[in-house]
Amino acid sequence: MGQYKDTPLADSLTPGALTTSLPPGPGTRWFNGRETVQGFAYAASKLMGERACLAEAHRSNGVLTAVCVRIGWCQPGENRPETINTSGLPGEETSAGPDTERDLAWFRNMWLSNRDFAAVIERALLADARAWPQPGIVVNGMSKNRGMAWDIESTRRLIGYDPQDDIWDHVG
Repeated sequence: MGQYKDTPLADSLTPGALTTSLPPGPGTRWFNGRETVQGFAYAASKLMGERACLAEAHRSNGVLTAVCVRIGWCQPGENRPETINTSGLPGEETSAGPDTERDLAWFRNMWLSNRDFAAVIERALLADARAWPQPGIVVNGMSKNRGMAWDIESTRRLIGYDPQDDIWDHVG
């Protein structure tokens, strides 16, 4: 969904508007300190996995159910909000690029704390599929970061996810 970070798709986003029903926009672009890079291969593999799980759940007529969680920004280890940067790796040096401020806000807003990561996965595993519109669903998995573009209300409703953390309580 990284293409929604950049214009023209970003121009229409308001808080909570990035739902799982929007057309996929794979391929986040960011400046890694040396060059602008894109994540097409990573995004394509995630999208392929989603589609395979949804198709199999549909094909099974609900014998198999699937929750595909679009996991937000998780860093290795402690996953501290203050170490999020545009390189994707805590502690790695980054230098200012043309879109650094926008990129940093994007990555911060999709932060998923370790505690909320455990909670969304637990809820995905334990959710009652009878409440779903079909046997396979896609949900967003982010912490409750104020002002983020991602919709997590459907995640709350469909699997009972109740995120606890907000990045903006830790960084300003």
